[in-house]
Amino acid sequence: MSGCNKEAKINKTVVFDDVTIELDSIVLYNFKRSPTNLFTERNDFKDRLLVKLPIPLVMPCFRTMFLYSSPYEIDNKLYQTALFGKCIFTKKLTIGTTEYHEYFRDHLSIYMVDSTGIGYGSGGSTRYEEDNSQELDFSTRGRDFPIERLQEGMKVMIKHLESGEERELKIDSRDFINYKHNDAFGKAFPFPLDLE
Repeated sequence: MSGCNKEAKINKTVVFDDVTIELDSIVLYNFKRSPTNLFTERNDFKDRLLVKLPIPLVMPCFRTMFLYSSPYEIDNKLYQTALFGKCIFTKKLTIGTTEYHEYFRDHLSIYMVDSTGIGYGSGGSTRYEEDNSQELDFSTRGRDFPIERLQEGMKVMIKHLESGEERELKIDSRDFINYKHNDAFGKAFPFPLDLE
């Protein structure tokens, strides 16, 4: 089974004095991975089959079994939200790589707001590549988004907490396209996303 999802490519840039935020996309998804996992459950038939297969066929066999299993719990009323982007620092921070994460967390608030004014974006993650760059990939996630509210559109809010500057980007419901997701053969998210 696969999840039914919507994605809007944003491709917008917001500039503050100390950081530039590049917004990539918003993904709305209605599934989470089931607690049981095809790869960890033991199955005598599966084990006997896999040991007899030539090595190059083992992974395609796993993917096929995963595709036809039910690895997701689907909710057709309440969706999860994920906003993906990149934060580029105008000045190199000197203390260490954790400082980029802390600066992002302490100086920026990025979240989505639906047509009724409810915000989505309490969770999130950041990823810094150890390549001496001044860039940090991020995702901001929210829960329990009623999908019918998408018809009125939504906004992405970006606040610089130190300066008080605020930017608002409107996202139209027509910007979203549907796609199917399945871990075995599916689309990769722009940033690792924990689906549990």
